[in-house]
Amino acid sequence: MTALIRRPNDDPDRDGWRIFFGDVRIGTIAKHAGVPVDVDQWGGNCGFYPGVASGLQRNGSAPAMKRHARFGLLGASCYLADLHPEARLIPKAGTLKRAKYDQLLIFLATQIAQKHIPLMRKLLTEAGVEWTRNKLVNAYGVIDKLLADGRTYLAGDNFTVADAYVWATMWHVRSGAKVDHLKKLMAYVARVEARPSAQKALKDEAKMVALHRSRVAA
Repeated sequence: MTALIRRPNDDPDRDGWRIFFGDVRIGTIAKHAGVPVDVDQWGGNCGFYPGVASGLQRNGSAPAMKRHARFGLLGASCYLADLHPEARLIPKAGTLKRAKYDQLLIFLATQIAQKHIPLMRKLLTEAGVEWTRNKLVNAYGVIDKLLADGRTYLAGDNFTVADAYVWATMWHVRSGAKVDHLKKLMAYVARVEARPSAQKALKDEAKMVALHRSRVAA
């Protein structure tokens, strides 16, 4: 499969790189302009245009994009999904459908999951908190619009890795991002949580937390 290549930006007035898929330029990594000093100063965009839905080509933080590229939670989920194609948890690797789906995953990782972390850890100034929360709400708004066509899950009628990832990182309460007005998003989250597999995950997690607390108290 063709790998992504990073090349230095040929614009002398801008620090950064351009991202290529073979000979096709599909993204950039460069410094942000006009953002609070305590948020990520580097950002990027990566994905085929047009994407799976309007808005999915938005900028993401460069550190978050780098973390997403590593073999982390999302990477492991995709790997396991590829091992079991019969479960239909992810499009087939090497296809255009998969390329567009990967773009969706990058959006979810950089614009939603990673935006929660500095808010929950209280690492930002007041201006940084407001900026990051607004980014989060806007990103959740993109998901809300994606669901406006009546689809059951993010990629259509089938539950996939993306749905598990969004549900598992639905930290809006802890990070103070108000998204209750996004009715389609909230109905979607409720559908995912009602799945037997999600209920089992919640029970398993509760058991692990209880075990951990008992050991700490011992």
